[in-house]
Amino acid sequence: MEDRGRETLTVKATSDDGVHFSIDDEPIRFTGMDNLDETVFHIYDPRITKIENTYFVMAAMDVVGKCLLGLFKTEDFSSLEFLGTTGEEDNRNGVLFPEKINGKYASFDRPNKSLVESGVTTGNAIWYSESDDLKKWESKEMAMEGRLHHWDEYIGAGPPPIKTHKGWLMVYHGIAMHYQPIYQAGVVLLDLDEPWKVISRGRYNVLEPREMWEMVGQVPNVVFPTGLIVNSVDDSGFTNPSSFSGWDACPVEQVTWHDANTYAKKVGKRFPTEAEWEYAARGGNKSKGYKYSGGNDLNAVGWTRNNSGSKTHPVAQNKPNELGLFDMSGNVWEWCSDWYDEGYYSGSPQSDPQGPNSRDYRVLRGGYWNDGGGDYRVAGRYRLYPAFRYNYYGFRLVLSQD
Repeated sequence: MEDRGRETLTVKATSDDGVHFSIDDEPIRFTGMDNLDETVFHIYDPRITKIENTYFVMAAMDVVGKCLLGLFKTEDFSSLEFLGTTGEEDNRNGVLFPEKINGKYASFDRPNKSLVESGVTTGNAIWYSESDDLKKWESKEMAMEGRLHHWDEYIGAGPPPIKTHKGWLMVYHGIAMHYQPIYQAGVVLLDLDEPWKVISRGRYNVLEPREMWEMVGQVPNVVFPTGLIVNSVDDSGFTNPSSFSGWDACPVEQVTWHDANTYAKKVGKRFPTEAEWEYAARGGNKSKGYKYSGGNDLNAVGWTRNNSGSKTHPVAQNKPNELGLFDMSGNVWEWCSDWYDEGYYSGSPQSDPQGPNSRDYRVLRGGYWNDGGGDYRVAGRYRLYPAFRYNYYGFRLVLSQD
């Protein structure tokens, strides 16, 4: 933050949910900077990266005639210990990766090599750098450049890249140079082993200034990403796409129909048809005619708004149905292979119907952890666009008999 004397202060803020923050009254102390042979006027735009049990902070440092990238570390944010700068060149928008890559510490930064009309230097390229000891850094490869006449003519790295199974996902800021600069945010996917190689880059921005506090002020029209929250990661550092953490035995959610179908093919299985799903939910040839899958007492067989606590639960904690299947009523909606047609079954084949050839929606069955309606019934039906994902849509697979 900046006071009315244009002094920049770094203040600790904490939150339980990432939305509501408690802000300390006193600024964080910086230590270890006495031997720096520069006069530092401002320290700002910090990016926080946790590596093992230590928090590292890379921040811009305004000195005479240029900006340097400073690196700090802390255990509890009561103070920040200065480790050094990443180099002597004019640079900013630095961020550390959350783990070593190819045995070395890795970062992105943005050398300031372009002069804009205001006389300030900026940059239009993000570079990948690496270090053996966090002290001496080598600029290795250019990762990406700004795109002329697009929303991201000038660019800079944002929060620490997120490790996914498809690559490093990075949120970055772009500046559109219209009548005045407009700061926006976009995303790019980068190779896991060679993060300077772009796999895919968003054509459009994902955030732009729209709220009043984003459009007015001393620096107007700014959305500037420096931090984000990942719910959980696995032992290898990959993000857990689930909305709920600490529940390894819970059903998967946050998957589109396409995501789940791709996984099913990889493991040699498939979605059930809607007819197969309902036959299994009813208990197959052992069915006792229950309203819900496994019984007439919904709270005994499924996780619903009444008993879930607004979250998914590990499978096999409630009563199974006649075939020994769990959670076919409640917990998460389950994708089926069929396209959805409300009147399909009025004229469908009597044996093994496969659903209509094509429609707009795919079928979902079973209800979910916060549903307040009657869709937990074994006959309940729902539909959704196959490209949509939410934290109450999952799937159940079947293995075809040869």
